[in-house]
Amino acid sequence: MAVASDYEVVRDSLRSPAVFGEIFERHARPVYRYVRRRVGDDVASDLTAEVFTRAFRDRHRFDGRSESTLPWLLGIATNVVRMNARRERRRLRAYVRAAASAPSPVSVVEVDARLDAQALAPVLAEALAAMPSRQRDVLLLYAWGELSAVEIATALAMAPGTVRSDLHRACGFVEARLATRASRVESDVEQMT
Repeated sequence: MAVASDYEVVRDSLRSPAVFGEIFERHARPVYRYVRRRVGDDVASDLTAEVFTRAFRDRHRFDGRSESTLPWLLGIATNVVRMNARRERRRLRAYVRAAASAPSPVSVVEVDARLDAQALAPVLAEALAAMPSRQRDVLLLYAWGELSAVEIATALAMAPGTVRSDLHRACGFVEARLATRASRVESDVEQMT
């Protein structure tokens, strides 16, 4: 027996609401991972539940442009996260404060050790907090949601060209912040030697 597509499951759920549970079974993990990366563990479960509650309530709006409901669900997730933006901004500001209070490196070996992803997290958090929200949403759907530009366009109801442009700008913004951080580290190293 052939497995029903997401579109068919959503369509059938309009007549038999319990069928929608299959959409949850198929996509709860990637939606949860995306939401958790956006807001942290504290509220990820609650916001993921809200995503599926909204999706169920609005399932008649799923237009089937994509056979998979994942881009649609991640679009809903992005909106739910946006409504939870105050908490996200507070968390990102806390990262920035933690980075500002971190001790500066004292040796070249320590500088090398700090140039891993964990050491760059506060810089990335600062960049995410400072960039326009639409660019942040596009970048995070690409990086954390693992969606293509076309899928992001579907999720956010944008033109694919606009998504590519926003993604390019967001990456440039992050690269500029990382370059500034790297030059500060180089300057610190030069002062120590």
